[in-house]
Amino acid sequence: MKLSIIIPIYNVEKYLEQCVRSLYNQGLTEDSFEILLIDDGSKDSSLEVAKRLKEQHNNIRVFHQENQGQAVARNKGIDEAQGEYLMFVDSDDYLQSDQLANLLDIVSRDSLDAIIYNLQIEQKNGDISIHKIPDVEYGKVFSGEEVALRYFVFGSMCRGIFSRKVFEKNNLRFRYGFTHEDSELCFRLYPRLGKVMFVDKAIYFYRYNATSTDRAKDIKKLQRNIESDAILVSKLMGDINSDIYSPAIQKRYREIANSNMIGFFFRVRSAKIWNKEDFKKKIEWLKEIEIYPIKGETNSKKSLLFAKLLNQQLFLRIFIMGL
Repeated sequence: MKLSIIIPIYNVEKYLEQCVRSLYNQGLTEDSFEILLIDDGSKDSSLEVAKRLKEQHNNIRVFHQENQGQAVARNKGIDEAQGEYLMFVDSDDYLQSDQLANLLDIVSRDSLDAIIYNLQIEQKNGDISIHKIPDVEYGKVFSGEEVALRYFVFGSMCRGIFSRKVFEKNNLRFRYGFTHEDSELCFRLYPRLGKVMFVDKAIYFYRYNATSTDRAKDIKKLQRNIESDAILVSKLMGDINSDIYSPAIQKRYREIANSNMIGFFFRVRSAKIWNKEDFKKKIEWLKEIEIYPIKGETNSKKSLLFAKLLNQQLFLRIFIMGL
């Protein structure tokens, strides 16, 4: 079997059928791919929709678990997958027709570990924009390390097809307990990939959901989202010195992590999620997870100078909350 498509499900009865139907307009025979639907404790009729779709197609498998989050559901899919390659699709998104067969042909032709495509962002009003990784060379084979050094690909796991062998060989799974599990896995995954190609095809329709975790207006969810930036930096910094990373990757990742910490403080300031009583406790938390003070290089001399200012707690307090 060539491809396993992993779809976590949570309260998506409105979108699930469109998502799954779009996978059957790809020029693939049903014995060449499988769809793994992992219900994460949905409270609506999503599980029933999944079971109905399973009755209609022999290559769909349905799993159910108590609500544990998207990362745990995806990990279940990876554990159960039987295909040579993995693809992650969110259950409220869908694919453009007649794309996957061609992409898998390219994967086989060039013995790729990953093929990366563009996203189409569908707004709630129906407007669509194409999201590309800037300055990418399409149709060229890179090593995963080259990709990690040259491009900022540390975002959605939904924008590519990846070798399952790489996941199994390196025991790669999504970490959970924070909201940026896609980005965190990308940092660990890309340096381990052998051959990677970008294609100038926007095959994946990402449906912008104004109530999703990343854009939630609720202050507690917003705080959790922003503080997940710090958790991501902590996990990245904890992995940087691993033997699997070359000195060049270590340097690149350290610069990204430290620059992200500057961005983190800007987000805290803009969202006003910390009050004066919280400040000392939050700074102690950042110290406990070993990402403050900011240590090492950043992406520019200007940001490095600003990081040194932020390392002064009095300046940081004034920066975030004013006098």
